[in-house]
Formats: sequence, structure tokens, C-alpha cells
Amino acid sequence: MQDLRQSQEYAHYLEKIGWEIVKIDGVNIFIRQLSFLGSIIKIQRPEKLNLSEVDSIAKKYKALFGIKEELEKHGFKKNHSPLLCSKTIQIDLIPSEEKIMAQMKKDARYEIRKAQNYPLQLIELDDLNLFRKTWRKLAKRERWVPPVHYLTSLKEAFNTHAIFVVVKNKETEKILGGVTIVIDNQTAYYYYAFSSSDGKKLGVPYFLVWEAMKMTKSSRGRSASGRKKGCKVFDFEGIYDERFPIKSWKGFTHFKRSFGGEEVEFPGPLIKVYNPILKFIGNLHLKFL
Repeated sequence: MQDLRQSQEYAHYLEKIGWEIVKIDGVNIFIRQLSFLGSIIKIQRPEKLNLSEVDSIAKKYKALFGIKEELEKHGFKKNHSPLLCSKTIQIDLIPSEEKIMAQMKKDARYEIRKAQNYPLQLIELDDLNLFRKTWRKLAKRERWVPPVHYLTSLKEAFNTHAIFVVVKNKETEKILGGVTIVIDNQTAYYYYAFSSSDGKKLGVPYFLVWEAMKMTKSSRGRSASGRKKGCKVFDFEGIYDERFPIKSWKGFTHFKRSFGGEEVEFPGPLIKVYNPILKFIGNLHLKFL
């Protein structure tokens, strides 16, 4: 199955936020110019790749280094940072809603049912300035919230296949949380999410995931606005990976695992340094380790 990063829409999205796109045999090559320094190149989860062509592009764009997912040859070495989620959970959306919920852990089912007892309203939001402003306000602990330009670029690139949903309390009109779902190749990706402290007490994060699954699954196949979706897989876009132990990922990994599903592990990233100065520094560093 083609990964999201190799879709035409994702390439269009990265192009809008400053990357150059080159295709080799249908594979997206992402290039970021670094002023007079040169450039970096990243290739994310290709199904196949002509590495000789990659070297030619690196020379043309004066690449400092290239980052490639999947293969370890032609001078590429393992990288110590995942750069892209290296492990995820995927939920099969083909079974009935009852069967999907039955595979969840007890705490997830409890939180969903708890949230359903409150006057919550699910709304697809077109105002991405409001979406981002609310996210920034509610998610105070998050160090980085994407600028609105990133959100509008995502929406423009994926059109109806980028869904921005918020949950409101019908009585107070307060937004309690939100989620961004990106759809490609019959897979719904849990791309961004946030919730207020009050929302967490009401079970809003669980409610949002469950509603997103129902919204995009093949048996129902329509979003709140009536647009047909027809997804067969719900991808959580990253969980904690023991190979790249990022402690801050453990919290949301527990949350995602409570929905059941299958854990999928990807090969770690590889990097090739093209700039001779950086290559020398890297080798010198390794020599003294």
C-alpha cells in the first residue's frame, strides 16, 4: 500500500510550505533549499528507488545530506533519530462499528460512552484560523502548533480529504477539542489532535477518535458534511518505538493502544552525507566515540 508521503496531494502540500519536488520513477523526492549552504533531500517510504538518480539530484542541488527511508546501501547509514514515525497502529475499518468497538480496551469504551452522555456537538470547521487559534489556546503544554499557513496548505492540497473537526459543548458553545484527519488511498490518518483539560475530563479525545473512525469508515462512508470517504484503514500516525525511545511519546501511545488494532513497524531512517566538510566532522565524531 502506498504511504501518504508518496501521494501527489502530500507532495503538493510540501510544495506549498517551501519544499521543491522532484519525481524519480513516480517516487516523491523532497528538496529543501538552505540559502547559500546548499540543500537537504528527504525520501519517505518509497516502494522502489533508483539510488543512482538520487545521487545525481544531490549533486545538482548541492545537498548537504540526504535522508531516506527503507534501504541501506549506496553509502547510506542508519540515523539515530526517527525523523518520521517509525511505528504506528492501524485499525481495520471494514468490520461493523460494533466489532470495531468490541476490540477496544475497557477504558476506551468507557470514555466513549461517558462522552456520549454529555451535550457534545461534532462540527467540521472551515475556518482554519479559528481552528489554529483554539488549538493554541487549549494545548498550552505543546511547544509547537503548526502555523495557519501549514493548515491551509494541507486543506488546499488534499481538498475534501483533509477534514478539520471540533467538538463543542452545545450548552456553553465552548470548543473542547479538535482533530485533523487526512485521507489517502482508502486510509484515514490521525494527523493532528488537541483537547482542553475540561474536554479530557469528559472523554473528548476518545470521542473524537471514535467519531473520526465512524466518519471515514467504508460501511458509512460519509463525513458530517455528507462527503463520501470510504476508508478501510484508520492509521494513528505514530506510537512509541523502543528503537527510538522518545519518552514523551509514551503517554499518547497508551491512549492509542486502547483502541486495539495492529501495530505496524517501519524500517528506521537512513542518511547519506554529501557535503565533504560535514562528512569529515561526522567521521571525526565517530572516531572518538
